[in-house]
Amino acid sequence: MKRLTSLIIIAILSVICCFSFAGCDKSGYTYWQTNGEEASDGSRLTYVSELKFSSSKVSQVWINVDSIKPDQTTIVVELKISTATNKKINISLTKNDIKNAKKNDGWINIYSGDPITTSNKAIVMVTDELRFNEIYIVNDKNESVKPEFSGGGVKVGTSSENIWTKEQIDNMKKGDFGYNANPAYNIVDEQDKFPTDLLGSND
Repeated sequence: MKRLTSLIIIAILSVICCFSFAGCDKSGYTYWQTNGEEASDGSRLTYVSELKFSSSKVSQVWINVDSIKPDQTTIVVELKISTATNKKINISLTKNDIKNAKKNDGWINIYSGDPITTSNKAIVMVTDELRFNEIYIVNDKNESVKPEFSGGGVKVGTSSENIWTKEQIDNMKKGDFGYNANPAYNIVDEQDKFPTDLLGSND
């Protein structure tokens, strides 16, 4: 009887946890989880999420990162037209930065300035263990470029052989090389959660 009572209490607490933390995920977002692993030669793996959108002059880039394992990490966003890089954004992010971003619902501005030469692709790259919720890219009209996922995976050096489409990722099973229960396409699946009041006026 005592065992049954204990199990009931545990179940109730689990339900409370889920309602309190949006499905037991504190951020309330789906997310891209990276693990900070090394290749067989000892070099760091680069985790990649490749995005595409209609040709646009990008004026702002925002990211929402829920947590990082090291005290500091670097996130790179390359804006491209076809294969040419127009802008490479390197942002150094600390645990304190993530904590301070809570006042903006977790959103951090990593670029805001003169519109960048027309781009139609963005490549997001990280090397450390982190939980990446979402990226929001804004054009020179203060509107979202409405990015779509085109590929994701890992790179060793400049190799791109381990980049997969969403369909290929969804067909992977646990144990397959490249399998990720929280894949790279999750960073553009909740664009409507971005608080557009952060953009300010376009005047």
